[in-house]
Amino acid sequence: MNNYTAEELHEALRAMPCYYIDMGGRVVCELVKEFTFLKPNYRLEGSSWRMEGDFLAHDYSLYYNGKQIMSLSKKWFTRGDSYELDISDSRDEVLCLCIALGCYSYTTRIIRTAY
Repeated sequence: MNNYTAEELHEALRAMPCYYIDMGGRVVCELVKEFTFLKPNYRLEGSSWRMEGDFLAHDYSLYYNGKQIMSLSKKWFTRGDSYELDISDSRDEVLCLCIALGCYSYTTRIIRTAY
């Protein structure tokens, strides 16, 4: 099994939150929060993955070529925040986790995740 380290950097001086996901010393994608009035919406730049879902209800999925890569849903009525993450391929676990963390971490500047 490979040892991966991913770093998620928040760019503070942008109008909307933006997270660069760096794996192995190179930026693999950029998670950008889009400007909306009623519910949050995100897009992935630099990746062919597509995000869909109801971000206000904290339920969304990632797709690649029509195949679901990851689903994330918030569990309600729990102590603290609890999320269920279902990832179809173990090779995508670190990147999917970084994307999920980025969607819910508006104020954190640097998140380090080691796998």
